[in-house]
Amino acid sequence: MDVLKDISISVGKNEFVSVVGPSGCGKSTLLRIIARLVSCDSGNFNISGTTSYLQQTTLLMPWRNVYSNIILPLEIKTGRKDRFNEEVLELIREFGLEGFENYRPDEISGGMAKRVALLRTYLENRDILLLDEPFSSLDAINRKQMQQWLLKIWRNHKKTVVFVTHDIDEALFLSDKIYILSNRPAVITGELVPGFDRPRNYDKIYSKEYINMKMEVERSLLIK
Repeated sequence: MDVLKDISISVGKNEFVSVVGPSGCGKSTLLRIIARLVSCDSGNFNISGTTSYLQQTTLLMPWRNVYSNIILPLEIKTGRKDRFNEEVLELIREFGLEGFENYRPDEISGGMAKRVALLRTYLENRDILLLDEPFSSLDAINRKQMQQWLLKIWRNHKKTVVFVTHDIDEALFLSDKIYILSNRPAVITGELVPGFDRPRNYDKIYSKEYINMKMEVERSLLIK
């Protein structure tokens, strides 16, 4: 059975683009194709730049502390374990992890573990971040905090982001553009450009404009 069918998306430099769809529709498959982890049977895609891919699980190494997990891409690249990398220490402060460098993954919160995984992904120094439902396992409060924090990091570091989610509110709050997928075989049933000014806050979710956009996404998701 086909997973994706007639999918066409465009992502501009430094854009934050979300892909929304029901569970199992092929959103993660699309990211794996972009990351060149799997090949497609037909069609083609062009990427200007390199990609890094953060999966749904953090995949932190339980025997390494926070700092050692973070610097793994640098170790792979240089072959060295730099214990005093000032650039990394500054990023650790920016990512809200200062003071937790020597903690093990099972000693920190779920939100912190996500930050560790995202910082490790960032240190791969690629142009495009592929984020596969990175906040799906968090409770509602932590999820909103992480969304606001992610926008701050994205704004400061000027990365291109392709973000997969099945949460409509999350997509509307974060994105410059949203692609909406159907059930398998997935086709694009809608494309939406939220017109909210940046930086954003959650006051927008009470506006008529926001509610109308959410209804539009919901209608597109219901298309067979």
